[in-house]
Amino acid sequence: MRRSEERRHRKLMRRATRYSLAEMPENTFGKIVGRARPLQKRLLEAPISGRLCVYYEVAIDAMDDQTRLRTLGGEQEGISFMLEDDSGRAMIDPAHAYMSTAIDHVVRSTLGMFSDRQQTLLTRLKLSGRSTPFATELRYREAIIEADERIAVFGGGVREPDPDGGSESYRGQGVPTRMCLVGTSKFPLFISDDPRAL
Repeated sequence: MRRSEERRHRKLMRRATRYSLAEMPENTFGKIVGRARPLQKRLLEAPISGRLCVYYEVAIDAMDDQTRLRTLGGEQEGISFMLEDDSGRAMIDPAHAYMSTAIDHVVRSTLGMFSDRQQTLLTRLKLSGRSTPFATELRYREAIIEADERIAVFGGGVREPDPDGGSESYRGQGVPTRMCLVGTSKFPLFISDDPRAL
């Protein structure tokens, strides 16, 4: 991300008004805090820890005896999920979101001594059998947004009928609705589990 774009994004987030889901207006950049819930009971499995989540990212580092390291590769994956607060629900599509997730699972393995999960990830990333001069071990760093985790979402969206028939209608319109937030150039989408953002 270019520095000018990063500055613009930080400015947007600092100025974002916090809304409840029931009161968030359409086409307005705002902040919502709620819990990540599965959409249609679908969840991902984090590749190293096996935790159920709606988003994960993992990085693999080669380390030597002096604890110097070099990142060999990594991956991230996210799926659409629901965000819920006490007032309503929103559908969040993280496909084009900027994610800020804390690394909360770190493990290491001696070269050639990999768990099944580690070996599967190394094979998928085409790192299995790769020569790593001077490295004595690999480190795996994983961050996730877990089901039911409290997160902050910054963005803008539109209202759509809630197919699951939420109990609240927007501003007395009579039809249950939910917000739908996706990242656009006008309203970029930011998702964070940083306690300072909540």
